[in-house]
Parts: sequence; structure tokens; C-alpha cells
Amino acid sequence: MHDGRGRAVPGELMRVFWSVMLAALGCLRIPAQTDQSPVERRIATAQKKIQADSKSWQAYNELAAALCRKARDDSKSATYDEAQKALDRSFWFSPGNYEGQKAQVMVLLGEHRAVDALKLATELNSKVHDDIGVWGLLVDCNAALGNYAEAEYDAQWILDLRAGSSLGFEKAAGLRFHFGDPEGAIEFYEEASRRTSANDADQRAWLLTQIASIQLASGNSKQAEDRLAEALKLFPDSQLALGLREKARTAEARR
Repeated sequence: MHDGRGRAVPGELMRVFWSVMLAALGCLRIPAQTDQSPVERRIATAQKKIQADSKSWQAYNELAAALCRKARDDSKSATYDEAQKALDRSFWFSPGNYEGQKAQVMVLLGEHRAVDALKLATELNSKVHDDIGVWGLLVDCNAALGNYAEAEYDAQWILDLRAGSSLGFEKAAGLRFHFGDPEGAIEFYEEASRRTSANDADQRAWLLTQIASIQLASGNSKQAEDRLAEALKLFPDSQLALGLREKARTAEARR
């Protein structure tokens, strides 16, 4: 490493530099494994990879994606800010890398910048047309913009490319609910859950929470509470599930 005048920076200074950068991303504050939620374990795993290799752009992408999972649950803009910082480091070491740009779409969506997200997702789709992950991002972008016909088209592409994929059923479920078919949406979310790895606890919890939200909206508060209990076994401190459970309990108490 060299300074601005072309002089070599001593190894000790370089280590200090990277320590500061990693601390800024929270990478040196890893809680005990026993106290971690599924999402925090994802974050900690990526942080450890960064500690092992501070120039690993792939690890920064993993950190950004994990933080987007966390933001999906806590809905905090600050969590998306952390994800963006991780992506900034990824692009520093590997400008414009594909996986980083996919995570960038998620951050843009989280920041309610759906127009920018759709533009980037469309560019990525033109580069790799059979990536179902990008088709899933297109579903989310178009749905956020109210382009439901386009979102339905994108979801169908996932099912055409990978008929048995959990992602295809997940995206189709959300659209079924929008089109006024709550029973069909629940059926598809359940199928998505069955096709999700048992090791992907936070995703399975999120799918159960989506089912519970539909049940609650349909007036089935007791069923919703039961589903949320299942979700909280998988992800005990899920802010999304805990908040929805309070609504379900309030609704049930009023019956």
C-alpha cells in the first residue's frame, strides 16, 4: 500500500487502516454465538470472513445481503445504510461486480428508490437472463411501482426457469394476495416454505409471517397467532413477527 505521494505505508499502519475501516462497518463487534438470531449469525459469518481477508469483495457482498435480511425484519433505514457501506467496500475492491449489484438493488428497494432499483435490475437481467434471483428482484421492483402485470410476467419467468424453486412460489404468493386470492397466496407461501432449506431459519420465519399477515387480514387472528408462534421459534427476536403477534392478540381479544 502507498500514500498519496507514492511512498510505501509500513505494514503496521496498513493494519491500523484496515482495523479502522472494519470497525466502521461493525465487523469487530461480533456477539456471542449463543445470543445470535439467524440473521445475526449471517452477519457474523460475513464479518469473520472480512476479518480473515479484508479485501474479499465477496464477503462484503455477503455482509450486505445479510444486512438486507435484517432490514427486511426491522425496517430500519440505518440497517440499509450499513448494507450500503458494505457494498461500497465491495465495489472498491471489485468495481461493478455482479453479485454486489444484485445486493444494490435490494438496498435501493429498501430506500424506496424503486425506479432506480428497476433500472439496475433490468440491466442485470439483460446480462444474465436466466438468473432467477434477478427475476425475483424485478418482481419486487415492479410491484413496488404498481406495475403488477409486469411483476406477474417476471414471476412466471422464475417458474418457467426453475419450476420447483421456493423463490417462484414466494413471488407468486405475494401477487396472488394482491389479486384478491388470499387462499391461493397462503397455499403458495406454504409451498415456498416446504421448499426452503431447514437451515434457512430467518427465511422460513419470514414466510410464516407472511402467511400470518394474510390470515390476520382475513379475520383469522387465532390462526395468525399460531403461525407467528412457529415463526418465533425459528427467529425468536423477529421484530416483524413480534409486532404482528401483538396485532393478532389484540384482534383475538376483541372477538
